[in-house]
Amino acid sequence: MKPLFEIFGINMLMNRFDYHILGKEWANVTPSSWWINIDRGFYTDGDAFPTNWIGHPFHGSLAFNAARTHNVGFWASVPYVASHTLLWEFFAETEPPSSIDFYTTTFGGIYLGEIIYRLTNYTWNHPSNLNHPTLSNLVGGMINPVAAINRYAFNKKIPFSNQSLTPVSLVLYAGTNHPADKLLKGMKGMGLTMNFEMQYGELFDLNKSHFKPFDYFRLNTWVNFLDNSNTGQKELYFNVSSDAIIWGTKLTNLPYKTELISLSQHYDFIHNDRFKLGTIVLTGDWTIQKTYEKWRFYNATKMGVVIFGSGNSELVVPVMPEVFPEFERDYMYDQGFMIEAEMAANFKKNGTFTLSYNHFLIYSNQEPKGSENIDLIRSRFLLPVWTKMTLGLQFDYHKWKADYYNNAGFKKNYEGQKEIRFLVGYQF
Repeated sequence: MKPLFEIFGINMLMNRFDYHILGKEWANVTPSSWWINIDRGFYTDGDAFPTNWIGHPFHGSLAFNAARTHNVGFWASVPYVASHTLLWEFFAETEPPSSIDFYTTTFGGIYLGEIIYRLTNYTWNHPSNLNHPTLSNLVGGMINPVAAINRYAFNKKIPFSNQSLTPVSLVLYAGTNHPADKLLKGMKGMGLTMNFEMQYGELFDLNKSHFKPFDYFRLNTWVNFLDNSNTGQKELYFNVSSDAIIWGTKLTNLPYKTELISLSQHYDFIHNDRFKLGTIVLTGDWTIQKTYEKWRFYNATKMGVVIFGSGNSELVVPVMPEVFPEFERDYMYDQGFMIEAEMAANFKKNGTFTLSYNHFLIYSNQEPKGSENIDLIRSRFLLPVWTKMTLGLQFDYHKWKADYYNNAGFKKNYEGQKEIRFLVGYQF
């Protein structure tokens, strides 16, 4: 019962903060607004892209960790997040319950929440961090405030286990980002980029043949400081791309060959000055790695469903102005499909080449009705130049095609964007 009380407390505190401190009128809830929300059920909302795809998953992660830090297992913690979302949507806002919020808060909260829990466990319990207890306690509390409150106020610690010994690798890249068509024109449009990549667990550990939820995940975040093509001003763009194994088993587990089948969850928050993409995806995966005398080859193929996805569309029009006076949503949303192919060739001291391709098909059954086809291609070559330092060259190609029907008839839109990045990386 304790997680439920914490979830209720989180919702109440956030609601009162939104109303009294931030002055949000939609937080002025009453029993009358509760009954109105129950009567009208789920609808849409007018929130901006970062609110729905960053703010709401973080909100859901608080509820997830309210359960996890009370020693509730991964699967048993899922209903707590769904309950938290429903409580907030129906009883903490005067706006209609949002179907967008239900997906991003629940599924995004589970995903982000387990990543936060695993990293908190690593920070507080891994032997490599015990020599600096003050720093590790501070970092763990910053990334997981719910765990910090339970630890210091109620003496509820994350227990040490074999999970605490899971290795974590970190790489930081910094460099410049260039529109490919302007690279030779006096470096016009050049921007700065910073990329942070994390790997939790070891996919090809010979001592591990089965994977439970989040025994292995990758988290890739990058920040681009680029010219906005519409305004010409420099703007900051924060991006996240991550995937985690939910279940996996090795078909082959040999020193020179590893073959794995798995189910994975993916989370993407990708945008720049021209397009936005947010997705929560579940895929079935086939992965193989082969080791030769002088090099190593890796390939992964993944196919699955977009549980919930969003792509920007210029045809989105404001709805219910009396409810959403500041309608900021400029993207469509619904379900769809995803295909991913990824390969890597590691030539040891001669560098590593990686190539990945993602295709997203997202349907929209709301206004505007139609579909978004989005392709993301990334190639990168990394050359080791020192013990922990690498130089890198990266090419990104983004292409999206939209097909919509609205009151004006059929509309088709097609755009593409190419970027080249020069990188310097350091592994911690």
